[in-house]
Amino acid sequence: GSGKKTTVGFVNLGCTKNQVDSEIMLGTLAADGFELTGNPKKAEVVIINTCGFIAEAKPESINTILEHARLKQSGACRVLIAAGCLAQRYQGDLLKELPELDGVVGTGEFGKIAVICRDLLAPKTRRQRLWISQPPYLYDEMAPRLRLGAPHSAYVKIAEGCNRNCAFCAIPLMRGKQRSRPVESIVAEVRQLAGEGVKEINLISQDTTYFGMDKWEGRRPNPRSGVDSSRGESLATLIREINKIEGDFWIRLLYTHPAHWSDDLIQAISECDKVARYADIPLQHISDHML
Repeated sequence: GSGKKTTVGFVNLGCTKNQVDSEIMLGTLAADGFELTGNPKKAEVVIINTCGFIAEAKPESINTILEHARLKQSGACRVLIAAGCLAQRYQGDLLKELPELDGVVGTGEFGKIAVICRDLLAPKTRRQRLWISQPPYLYDEMAPRLRLGAPHSAYVKIAEGCNRNCAFCAIPLMRGKQRSRPVESIVAEVRQLAGEGVKEINLISQDTTYFGMDKWEGRRPNPRSGVDSSRGESLATLIREINKIEGDFWIRLLYTHPAHWSDDLIQAISECDKVARYADIPLQHISDHML
């Protein structure tokens, strides 16, 4: 309809994987007719994309929620939403502890964010305040997206969730089991980004080196023996496909778990001139005691 658009302000906490989720939510809201503002005081809807990865992240997320709750008095805020990891993990407890919150949206419901905002803005007596479904929600190349950060660099989430249960990490609780995107969906997204002039494509997921293996039949191979790509899609098959895309850009691999580095992956990186000679390996994974 006509009239003023409802304004939405966004606060993104946590990692770059969260940033991609925020970009998808922003794109979805913009496509649905909401107006985005960088000034939370002007926002009628404030969404905090929370982090729950380590102990320190919890108070940061909760303080950010409380800080923005004050905007109900001093700003334009009518609806305050906590989304993302902490929301998925603590769900109804967050609503009990933080009555300032109007809605809690888990990691499985990002795609519905516009509908949820409209619901919470409606003057009727609000019933539902909790939107939690089984994670993980996985976006595809068709999802509307509003990129944050430097225009020349983009994050492409190639999978969601994780199959490991490391002692220090709650990600499987908050993001579910690993689900890899189809290679062609990622290739289409990268082609689009390269066409927009993006120079740096950062491939990210909770466990990037495990890409594709969640779909393999039977037991997962011993990575030491060199993964045979004929078994199905893998990070090696993915970078070989992305490397064929025309254009002047490079690919960086982030969050690569050492256990799944295979001879095939090393071979693929050496063949693909677009892949940066750089790998991001989280070092806590070398400690048995930590795991």
